[in-house]
Amino acid sequence: MRNERPWARRERTAGGGSPQVSTRIHRYSNVFLRLALSLLLFLCCACICTAAGEMLSLTIEGARVEFHEGDVGPARDAARAVAYSAERLRTDLGIALSPMPSVALARGRGEFDTFCGQKMPDWSIAAALPEANRLVIDAGKVTPATASDANLTVFHEVVHLVLARLERGRKDRLPRWFHEGVATWLSGTRHLRGDQPVFDLAAAHGALIPLANLTDGFPARPSEAEMAYQESEAFIAHLVHLRGTPASRAFFDLYGEGTSFDDAFRSAFGMTVSGAETEWRESLSKHYNWLSTVLGALTFWGAMALLTLLVYLVVAQRARKQREEWEREETEWQVVPDEPDPDEEPDEDDEPRYEEEDDDRTWRTR
Repeated sequence: MRNERPWARRERTAGGGSPQVSTRIHRYSNVFLRLALSLLLFLCCACICTAAGEMLSLTIEGARVEFHEGDVGPARDAARAVAYSAERLRTDLGIALSPMPSVALARGRGEFDTFCGQKMPDWSIAAALPEANRLVIDAGKVTPATASDANLTVFHEVVHLVLARLERGRKDRLPRWFHEGVATWLSGTRHLRGDQPVFDLAAAHGALIPLANLTDGFPARPSEAEMAYQESEAFIAHLVHLRGTPASRAFFDLYGEGTSFDDAFRSAFGMTVSGAETEWRESLSKHYNWLSTVLGALTFWGAMALLTLLVYLVVAQRARKQREEWEREETEWQVVPDEPDPDEEPDEDDEPRYEEEDDDRTWRTR
């Protein structure tokens, strides 16, 4: 009897014709394939349903926020931050935040990058997506200790979203320093932009970056980028302080109607950008004049103190070596007197004298 494969058998037809071989693997493979496809379809549907079920939503004062279960607290804070931003934009700049942007709270950096459509910097907490009219917040970085800063950052990104709407369809875009300056000034996030003393020292020494170099972008080096943020905010704050919020509202009205940036700036603030920058730098030089004088004095006397310290170290080193040499010579030439005999009376004629032995001169008593 021939050995046959376990998954095949021979069958003869009813008429006694040639044997017909039918392989069960064909039937089994079809069944398995159908089961696998059905299972894959079921898993895909389950994943879609699960993903849809994970994201919850709420709406507060017109601000809709999508979030995961357990993030209802940050979601409410984000919605209130967006509503607060809309009110501030309306009262301070006369800009209506309409339609209201949606907000998505991501859980983890992977989901945050996915929602943003690109790899975001590790320090980022929120991002604005103008084309989608959407804000994305990394809920994992929003802790009770940083909740206030996170809300200010949301406000910052809302301002960017509004300014991007004004730029839509225009060839003359807002300068980068204007974008970041208005967003930082209005949201109050200057304290998140590095150390204030760095800006103060640069202003005192006249080492600020010209605004013309910050038109298309900011420096790549983190320290210079932080300086650019602080300069931009300080310049906008200077304009608002001198001209008031009505001038700012006039600028946005003109720019929103299609006026070029330079013309809108000149009409609203009464001077060109270069003229306003010169005025701002002169005010800084007067404000930091005392600091510049102190720093100059400290620089001179600091150099003198450093030179004095170096001279002292050199002299002290030489004195220490001389003292060690003297101690060594004192040890070699030390007088070793003989102990007198108690029974012998001292001789008045005894006088010390030198006696050479083996070329070594020692102090002895005869």
